Amino acid sequence: MTQTVLGDQTITVLIRTESAAAIDPLGIPETVETPVDQPGCSVQPRYVTEKDLHEDFSRSIWIVYAPPTRIMLALTASDAVRYRGDRYEVFGDPMPWPDMDGVIDHIRFELRRARG
Repeated sequence: MTQTVLGDQTITVLIRTESAAAIDPLGIPETVETPVDQPGCSVQPRYVTEKDLHEDFSRSIWIVYAPPTRIMLALTASDAVRYRGDRYEVFGDPMPWPDMDGVIDHIRFELRRARG
């Protein structure tokens, strides 16, 4: 698989796993986040919504195009991403995009951040 360079931005993927060593009183395993840098991405704003009627709230959606590395192919909707100091949730399932020969060319996914 050839390394596709889609952009010059680096994201930090926060891979979430459950820790069998740490379980809370209700028996729920603690979630552990492992940060992994992924260079060669293109991160583009999609839209931002704001609500200012008795509350201050904003939501932003970003689209990420990433190379098909092992980390990106394993990305799920339960993971998170840090980009430019902000934390985003992976929104929906990441989608592998094949080229004309059926080889995965890149991974496309959305990030969501809500504040307020």
